[in-house]
Amino acid sequence: MQERFSCREFNSKKIDNSIIDEILDLSRLSPSSCGLEPWKFMVVSKENDLKELGQICNNLAQVSGCSHAIIIIARNDLKSGCDFIRTQVDRKPRTPERLQKALDHFADRFNPQTDEELIHYASLQCYIRIRYGTYKIEECCFALRKIRSMWV
Repeated sequence: MQERFSCREFNSKKIDNSIIDEILDLSRLSPSSCGLEPWKFMVVSKENDLKELGQICNNLAQVSGCSHAIIIIARNDLKSGCDFIRTQVDRKPRTPERLQKALDHFADRFNPQTDEELIHYASLQCYIRIRYGTYKIEECCFALRKIRSMWV
């Protein structure tokens, strides 16, 4: 925490898309509860879209002037009969009986939950994604600080 850095000003240089892809990959590949991955990622990089997003975000200059914004969307449609759960469970080859057992497990887990409880669960999963994605961001910031210190 002694070396913590909060970037509040940005230059106008665009971050290379390969770095954004690496951040997304680190986030996507991080573990999730039961392997459900109850999130979606949206990358905003068009200047007009970023300005509009900045207005939505209380007119934050850090948002409207950034190179890219990565939005993580928590899913709250985890009830039984949800196509998302069936798709996620069906990614692994299973017998019909094992597939039904897995679907029943998730129905027992999520059906009794309120919408608020479901969004809380999915939001916690999203926080984990943020942490894994920040590993790459911290690596980039550390490299920039190291370069700056060589110039001073």
